[in-house]
Amino acid sequence: MRKFWVLFLLAFAVQGQSPLDTSKVYTEKLPWDSPRFFDNNYQYSRFQSHGIDALEMEWFEEKAKLKKSLPDKSNWAEELEFQYWHLIFAYPVERGNADRKLRRLQSLPTDITKPFQVALLQDEKYLQSRAFRNLLPYYITYENSKARGFEKYSNGLEMANDKVEYIEKHFKGKIRDYALARILLDQQKYIQAAVAKRWVERIEDKEIKAQFGEKYFAQFTTLKQEVTLPELSFVDMAGNAKSLADFKGKVVYIDFWASWCGPCKVQFPFAKKLHEQLKGKDIVFLYLSLDDTAERWKEGIEDNGLGSFANGYLEQGWKTPFLVQRGVNGIPRYMILDKEGKLVDENAKRPNDADLLPVLLKYIGEGK
Repeated sequence: MRKFWVLFLLAFAVQGQSPLDTSKVYTEKLPWDSPRFFDNNYQYSRFQSHGIDALEMEWFEEKAKLKKSLPDKSNWAEELEFQYWHLIFAYPVERGNADRKLRRLQSLPTDITKPFQVALLQDEKYLQSRAFRNLLPYYITYENSKARGFEKYSNGLEMANDKVEYIEKHFKGKIRDYALARILLDQQKYIQAAVAKRWVERIEDKEIKAQFGEKYFAQFTTLKQEVTLPELSFVDMAGNAKSLADFKGKVVYIDFWASWCGPCKVQFPFAKKLHEQLKGKDIVFLYLSLDDTAERWKEGIEDNGLGSFANGYLEQGWKTPFLVQRGVNGIPRYMILDKEGKLVDENAKRPNDADLLPVLLKYIGEGK
């Protein structure tokens, strides 16, 4: 990631200098002794244990206090303002990402966000500000999430695509190009090389495309070629180690779920009906749990009547390499493997979708 960031800074080179070098404020020392206000790791670590109201009051007071200590006409006043808003918009995003059980991001109170001057995000001169560059992706993520009712994504590629569309609709010029490039950087693990190439081509600034796009895509392609899909291993009800290879020769419809997941449970009756329709055919319905403990997983199987299906428990949970590689960050999530064990659909239709049956029949070998 560090290598990619270096390449990105080159994209905004001005007479051989990076954006940080072109602003006088970044060639001067902070007028304070490394205040925690600018320590992002420290601030992010407090998001899970503190409410937004208390933190906002603290940040507001700290910002005011630091502003008073500034010399006249200091550029750091703007940096303080951007850092304040960066923390505000980072709060629901980081908090939501840290808690997998949350189905939605937290909505920020209107009285907190109302004073934010959105027009500032269109001013290219602020790209020289580190805090501005930190603010922009969090603002985009929050606003894109708001447009979909704050519902979290279960598909990383869909999330990245929606952010790209949001950027193209709301930004222009170098701000737009920076934001597009930042999405490629931040979401690279979800994006296939062919998709990345199309997005790089959307960057209009010739200098950015030449200095960032070409170099980044070369690195991106190399990275994707080196990555192989890891084997998906799990334990069955008896505690035995299992893998997808055990089902080779049959179509596998995988359901990633957890006992606490309401939307997962809604699909179970439809899955059972589908199972009856395909009874006796070369297909396995595999339920893989992301519960916190094996005990809750087993209780969930009994409570939801899933005992007649193939069941497995992912002991590494969300850190399971297979899930990380596929960008799975939410459930329910469905996938299909063909009889050769090839992953043919990493974002398959849900059981209640009438179009799923013909798709499964096709892979079984009985459909069109």
